[in-house]
Amino acid sequence: MISSRWSGRSSDAAALTAPEPGVRPLVIELVGPAGAGKSTLARQLGDRLGAPGAPLSLWGLPLPRLAAHAARLLPTFWGFVRDGQQPLWAEQTQLVRLETLSELVERRRAAGRSVVLDEGPVFALSWMEVFYPRREGPRRAAWRRRVLARWARLLDLIVLVDAPDPVLTYRLRTRTKAHPLKHSPDAVIHAFTARFRTAFNHVGAELRAASGPRLVTLYTGDEPSGRTTERLVAAVERSIDVE
Repeated sequence: MISSRWSGRSSDAAALTAPEPGVRPLVIELVGPAGAGKSTLARQLGDRLGAPGAPLSLWGLPLPRLAAHAARLLPTFWGFVRDGQQPLWAEQTQLVRLETLSELVERRRAAGRSVVLDEGPVFALSWMEVFYPRREGPRRAAWRRRVLARWARLLDLIVLVDAPDPVLTYRLRTRTKAHPLKHSPDAVIHAFTARFRTAFNHVGAELRAASGPRLVTLYTGDEPSGRTTERLVAAVERSIDVE
């Protein structure tokens, strides 16, 4: 039976639907390498969960909230400096986005709304591991522990959307969406993807160790998108069932 915090109905009797009154909604992040198809799946899953429209993401967050969190993070940034490492601009903006996103997720969940994240905390922390792998220090470590604890409490499920390297490379080169590695050699794209896969799994394991969300992997291929969505919904229902 699906967990009581969701619908309380048998998963083989009813599809995943919006939460019933008085039941805590779900917060799910879809994450994966470029070209895996996570953005399309995130929108379709949101429709099934009663959270239609664009999924929440690190990108496109409201400027007033970003500015407010940037101001609140100034002592944190100063602490990083005291650790001997000046936070770079790209790193600072990612930290601000992450704090802002957690506020929006908490608000939506408090209002009884399920949330689908298309590149949320797992992506942000993985991005920092890939691009800033040697950024250390006691204050930075303390910040990371706080962030992991907060998102371990907020997230219910992480879905790692992936595909074979040749498929990802083909999609990356043929889609209209820009990417800095779009015209790079295959070996460069594959190595970049491998670094992100490692980081995704590491961050997911850290969250799980903090009594956080389950992590499931969904592979995409050449099947119709509707079939992939059904497999995603089934994976979500199975994950809820075993909790």
